[in-house]
Amino acid sequence: MTTVTIILISEEHRHNVWSLRLRGDGALAEYARNHIEAYQPVASWTCSERDSAAAEEAFEITNNPSRQSEREILYGKQRSVSVGDIVEVSEGSNGKRYICDAVGWTKL
Repeated sequence: MTTVTIILISEEHRHNVWSLRLRGDGALAEYARNHIEAYQPVASWTCSERDSAAAEEAFEITNNPSRQSEREILYGKQRSVSVGDIVEVSEGSNGKRYICDAVGWTKL
């Protein structure tokens, strides 16, 4: 099984990542690496998906209204995952972090 941890960027930094979202030159990932202290883990659960597919599943759970019941169980009433947020995908001691990009995911 894979453990998925959602790590949200603080409200103070959201406007910065929003302005970087369309550049497509790695600026968003670089911003996250340089401002990791602006991120806070908010929820964690297990799933059967792996790697970026697990990150996509986390995005789907937090953004799809038809999965609201599942979202509340796994994630509570937090805001949905969006551009600039990080999803950490771990299998045992192996962990990978993905940042939600304007389209898809970029591995950090």
